Amino acid sequence: MISFGVVLSEAPAFAAIRAGSSELAISLGVLRGDDLGSILVSFPDDPTTPEDESEVLPFETHVEDEFFLGFRYTYNFTPRIGAELGLSLVPNASVEASNLGQLFEMDIRFFNGNVVFHLLEGRFIPFAAAGIGFANFSSEVIDSTTFIDETDFAFNFGGGLKIFLTDTFLLRVDIRDYLTTPEDLERLNLIEASGGIGFTF
Repeated sequence: MISFGVVLSEAPAFAAIRAGSSELAISLGVLRGDDLGSILVSFPDDPTTPEDESEVLPFETHVEDEFFLGFRYTYNFTPRIGAELGLSLVPNASVEASNLGQLFEMDIRFFNGNVVFHLLEGRFIPFAAAGIGFANFSSEVIDSTTFIDETDFAFNFGGGLKIFLTDTFLLRVDIRDYLTTPEDLERLNLIEASGGIGFTF
């Protein structure tokens, strides 16, 4: 026990993030859904009823929770401040309506640029991040007619923890909150929670 304590006390200081270094990371997580807003659904009395004579009712819709894959590249100007590019892919997110079940599935993609603030130095580094970018929503209904295909500005903020296992290899945990407003719909508040791996160079 005494020898072990001496070895630890003589270990050199650990500096995981250095000025001018880069970081690549990949993560897997869950995107928490949100209310999408009210849409109108047409219900004809019978298949021969013209569309303009069908009964049209409003239904509240919701984006369900889904898994996502994320990629991040960070350039560190100093050990405390960096610039980050992020890409999140959410395939086949389910959109459901009250009392109707699933209406359709859509792919969600977030691309953003952020400023990252590392709050400490060492092996365990909590951080905060915020930035702007784009959110893309795309979907096709059964007959392959495009139902949704649009790109909107998205603001995001959040933070996490980086755990360096070696000078170059790390584990990371992220939480990000995305705010965007698709056309003709209510504001979406979509939250990512993920864990991943990365390396610096």
